[in-house]
Amino acid sequence: MASTRPTLVAPAAAEHDRAVWAGLQAILPGAPLSERSRMVARLHIRLGGLGLPSAERIAPAAYLGSWALVMAPLVASCPILQDAVQDADSVPAVRALRLAHTQHVAPALAHLERLRAESGEEGAVVYLPPHSPLPDSLPPPEQFAAASIPRAQSAYAAALLARDWCEVMEGLEGADRAWFLAASHHSIGGQFLVAVPRGAHFTMGPTVFQTAVRYRLREVQPVVQAVPICGGCGSAVDQQATHYVCCSGVTGRGNHPMALHHALVWQLAGMLRAVYGTGRVIMEDAAGASHYSPSHRPDITILDTDGVGSHTLVEVTVFRPAAPAYARTRVRRPVGAELRARQERRRAEYGDLGPHRLVVFAVADYGMLLPDAGVLLRECVQARGDRLDVEDDLATWACRSFSAFWRQRLSLVLATGLAGCVLRQAQRDWRLG
Repeated sequence: MASTRPTLVAPAAAEHDRAVWAGLQAILPGAPLSERSRMVARLHIRLGGLGLPSAERIAPAAYLGSWALVMAPLVASCPILQDAVQDADSVPAVRALRLAHTQHVAPALAHLERLRAESGEEGAVVYLPPHSPLPDSLPPPEQFAAASIPRAQSAYAAALLARDWCEVMEGLEGADRAWFLAASHHSIGGQFLVAVPRGAHFTMGPTVFQTAVRYRLREVQPVVQAVPICGGCGSAVDQQATHYVCCSGVTGRGNHPMALHHALVWQLAGMLRAVYGTGRVIMEDAAGASHYSPSHRPDITILDTDGVGSHTLVEVTVFRPAAPAYARTRVRRPVGAELRARQERRRAEYGDLGPHRLVVFAVADYGMLLPDAGVLLRECVQARGDRLDVEDDLATWACRSFSAFWRQRLSLVLATGLAGCVLRQAQRDWRLG
């Protein structure tokens, strides 16, 4: 695609896209995936997708990016080309280059710029795609001869995918909107998709994987087709099986995925021990609970992080922003507003901790991390210089840094825990029914 005009590569690109979509449908047996899932699957993982981009969609970006990289050195080595690259009427390649920009990239950049302008208005809540490029970073073809632009293909593709993200977002309300925002902003939710299955630490069974991907896409779960009623509370189970993750059961504790919470605590403690040492990281610090905050016991305590006797207390919480209690409103809220409110409530519960620091490691079921969690991860990355050490024997080519390794591990635990919650509860209700 990089060296071929988009109009010439279009038939092959369309066939490629059909094959990829058929393959995804085959990997995820059961109810056919919706058209919305097709659009989401084509987005980058950082945008809440599955990282299966449409070749037909990004062909103009690939063509533009290749010319942006090589046109300047070509003109410098052969100045006579300067006039040729400006003549769109007689040079088909130049005409195709400009059409790729004016028909695809330029409208996408204009839409993103319009959203940025609206977000600056007082009181406006406008949802912008994360990692979207700025127009100044993507010059038009007329400026390609001035200087070579490295990584231009990725940059132009990012503009097109950001526009596609906006198209998906524009059709969402309520719980669906909360889902998509949590999957695409500050999220580790999709990192399990790039993990290489080497050993038990990076492996998911087929059924667990299929359930986890369908949960990420907010798609129909085949395992709940025969269990319309929840055995925990007696309510109807939605086809996406999100009820099983949100249900509190008749006693207020019935279906809460505590196994997921505990698995995240263990994984996070493993990461912290790899940074601070085994002796300084304590799980379920019952002995110090009364000293830190009466009636509140942190999930993890890191000793002496800010000097002797000054500890970091880590409280892990799994939040479900698409649950009916939070997502029934149609009012637009800033990204992560519910998670931040949850974080502040936990802080208020602990109260004044004196010399100690509280970190609320809050993660949404679709992967969004709150600032506290992001700060803790960055501190660990900086302490280790983002290099692998004790993890090296378990790492694969897909995670050659400390950050990539532990984000994949946390994402795998989250995805496996959610899928396990759905599968266990569906199996229970099937037996009861």
